[in-house]
Amino acid sequence: MRICVIGGTGQQGYEQVIAGLEKGYEVVAVGRSRSESRQTKLNSEKISWHKADLAVKSDVMRILEGVDYLLINMPSSSFNDEGKLLAMFDNLINVSEDTALKKIIFNTSMYVAEGDIEFQAPRVRRKMIGRLKQSGRPYVTVKPVIYMDNLLTAWTLPGIKEQNIFRYPHHENLEVSWICLRDVAHIMLALTKHDQFDGHEITIGGPETLKGADVARHLSTTLGRQIDFQSMPIHEFGKIMADLFADKNTFDAKKISNELVKVYTWYNTSPVEPFKVDMKPLIDKLGIQMTDFSQWVQKIDWVKDD
Repeated sequence: MRICVIGGTGQQGYEQVIAGLEKGYEVVAVGRSRSESRQTKLNSEKISWHKADLAVKSDVMRILEGVDYLLINMPSSSFNDEGKLLAMFDNLINVSEDTALKKIIFNTSMYVAEGDIEFQAPRVRRKMIGRLKQSGRPYVTVKPVIYMDNLLTAWTLPGIKEQNIFRYPHHENLEVSWICLRDVAHIMLALTKHDQFDGHEITIGGPETLKGADVARHLSTTLGRQIDFQSMPIHEFGKIMADLFADKNTFDAKKISNELVKVYTWYNTSPVEPFKVDMKPLIDKLGIQMTDFSQWVQKIDWVKDD
């Protein structure tokens, strides 16, 4: 089997590349840049790395040649131009119609509600899902709620390592089904073989639901020191993210901050409980083993990873 991972050099797609290789598949890893460090780590004859402009038809034709399944991870729609993202996505879908592709698995990378959406990022993802539906191509959409791997980011890890504090923009009683990136990859690969999910949108999370204090407790046990949870003010989170990403993308800092403040305010107050997922029915059908938060924490090299 030959899979193509769009965003294969990024954090999310890279885990799908690894999972595909572990299954013995041929993998075409596509990114906006070739990552030499990632290539060195995955020195395998079953993988090929490609830099491609998804807006260029010839580039997309090249990477999809001989591919059975397409796994799509698009750049963030919180920090990038909507028109450009949709043009790239449309090109992927349109070119795939001229290939022998069997199925598309689209990772929205975030929770996406049904119906009309006022927030930039999920609204653009909702449009992409609509494009898939209209295409008539076999597809499945997975909608991860939030990643365990976010604890290793620049806005979270320093607090854990240097201040013994897990700070996140969640209120103290928010119930969250954290999922690790490798489990997202395993779910996406499993869905290539389960046609009963074709055309479905599947919200996915981890196998357990935790509050902030629960996360801090798992960290404390593994690290051997007391880690406390602090609910980060949402406006502070918006500013931190804007400072990190504004100079690297097409959005200015104020726009990024305002968007994230609106989204995270909704996450914390919505009666929908967007971060809470019962995964047992899906796990049973797919026959996969998921990673508990404590298991994930124990696998991380908390000295090296930053």
